[in-house]
Amino acid sequence: CVGCHTTDNLTRIPAGQLELMRQPRTNNHFKSYRELLRGDAQQALNNGVVDDRLWLCDNDEYDEDDNLIQFLRTPRGIGPTMNESGSRTGTSTRFFNCLNNNVCRKHIGEPIPDNCEEVGGDPLTDEPDIDHSGMLNPAELRLLAEWLDLGAQYYNNPLDAPN
Repeated sequence: CVGCHTTDNLTRIPAGQLELMRQPRTNNHFKSYRELLRGDAQQALNNGVVDDRLWLCDNDEYDEDDNLIQFLRTPRGIGPTMNESGSRTGTSTRFFNCLNNNVCRKHIGEPIPDNCEEVGGDPLTDEPDIDHSGMLNPAELRLLAEWLDLGAQYYNNPLDAPN
């Protein structure tokens, strides 16, 4: 999975804007864990570096000096890939449909509104379609489903569970 779902040292946007590398984040969870179970900001490639996507927008309003009033806006975030409520809930169902039936969420980035322009980056919103069916074997899919059904614990070893 990490062949496509990586930033490659922050030089490319991961496929589907889902990064599965084993890098710790500030909260001590691996980035891949957070990327799978939490929403994330849309990303763009800004001068060869992955950065959060940003728009400069206006509403055709002017200040007292007749200067166009502009404001920065971030696009809506990208939802989680899985849901710790179980393997048969909405988000998790979409994940398994992608791996079993190749019904994957495509074109993650949203189009720029007419009153905005992209600030500093290329969002790469039109990715090629990749057939995910068969990329994980039945045992791997079952392991993921069971992990989600158990609440997607960060560590599933009961001896490592916090008190």
